[in-house]
Amino acid sequence: MISAKSIAGGASVAEQDVAFKDIPRDLVPGGAVTDIAAVRGRTLATGMSPGEILTEQRMVGPSLAKSLTGMSESKIIAITLTDVGIVSALRTGDSVDIVSTADERGMAAPLAHGAKVVNIVDEEVVLVALPTGAAEVVAATSLTSPLTLLLSG
Repeated sequence: MISAKSIAGGASVAEQDVAFKDIPRDLVPGGAVTDIAAVRGRTLATGMSPGEILTEQRMVGPSLAKSLTGMSESKIIAITLTDVGIVSALRTGDSVDIVSTADERGMAAPLAHGAKVVNIVDEEVVLVALPTGAAEVVAATSLTSPLTLLLSG
């Protein structure tokens, strides 16, 4: 299955976005999607140009988290930011550090390093991929403390 047209990152995949094309087996990448039902309505992590082969790794989900972190036990989490100015500088695939803006003493605290930006949902919410342990710490901290991101490379 290939993209039938340009599809923006963050878009939900619809039937009219894809087409079927015979491609020699040795040119088909691992994780290539062959059934529209497997991707219909799912979110595309990065933009696609017409004719690109659609793969599981391009979709927001466990395969993407694993490919971005290099670890089988990984999660994608949403982070609501207090410093919305950083969002305009972010791009999908950027590496960021996550910082709690204040602990019980009013001090900033680093929570995770090297998170990968999966998608920018809006000016306040960013999806990032992290190893499971770090994702759980960040998610738990976000319930009681504002978070911000630092571009790390």
